[in-house]
Amino acid sequence: MNKGKYILKKGTTTLTARPFTYVLNSKFNNHLCDHCLRRGKVSKCSACQCVYYCNHSCQRGAWPIHTTECPKLKKFLSKTVPDLAQFMTRVIIKLNQGGGEKKGYYSETNYRKFKDLMSLFVLFDSIDADFIISSNCSVIMKNTKRMFIFMCQCGILNVLFEGEPMPSHQELIPICGRICILFLEIYYGQVHPLTGMLYFFTGTIQSHLKKPKQALETLKRAESILAITNGEKHTLFRELFQTFTK
Repeated sequence: MNKGKYILKKGTTTLTARPFTYVLNSKFNNHLCDHCLRRGKVSKCSACQCVYYCNHSCQRGAWPIHTTECPKLKKFLSKTVPDLAQFMTRVIIKLNQGGGEKKGYYSETNYRKFKDLMSLFVLFDSIDADFIISSNCSVIMKNTKRMFIFMCQCGILNVLFEGEPMPSHQELIPICGRICILFLEIYYGQVHPLTGMLYFFTGTIQSHLKKPKQALETLKRAESILAITNGEKHTLFRELFQTFTK
């Protein structure tokens, strides 16, 4: 067998798939279309004045989500909703429309649903949000930028969904976890110090929640990543390894 025949060249596209949802970085407003993401002359939505489209076709294409999103964005007088909050809003809207059961095909026969986006997301489903924000976890809260960002987004979502049903903090954690982990693993790769630390942080919370089996599996994953990225002789690895062995 010619082994070289199956070697993929750098830059080769192996899979393609449409995103569950997406949002345009706010710094590109008034420059790129919010729907097709193409650069050119764009016009803002006359109602919310927050999103821009290059033509009526793109506006119609975005309408299934924007028809619900539009009145929410109007509540922000600054007309600039943080990207993460707007992204989470679109995710919630699509899930409320039954998008969680929609199959996204990445090949002729293979597909995935929202819950299948990353195997690591199941870790967040076991974390009690009320426990995290309680006084027992105040130390984690004060020293964790990610949790601070999460709570800020919850505050914004409370404004956007005022008077409407909205997922609880406990339900928002796996949603936010999907977004954050997906970003980390796509942008940095599965073997990266930040990804390893995210596993470590999750395992620590599971340990506090007295879920030893889940915590051990998560911490082992953190150990395997950090052993590669930092090396077993690295100070960070040695300090964390003491936690792994407890």
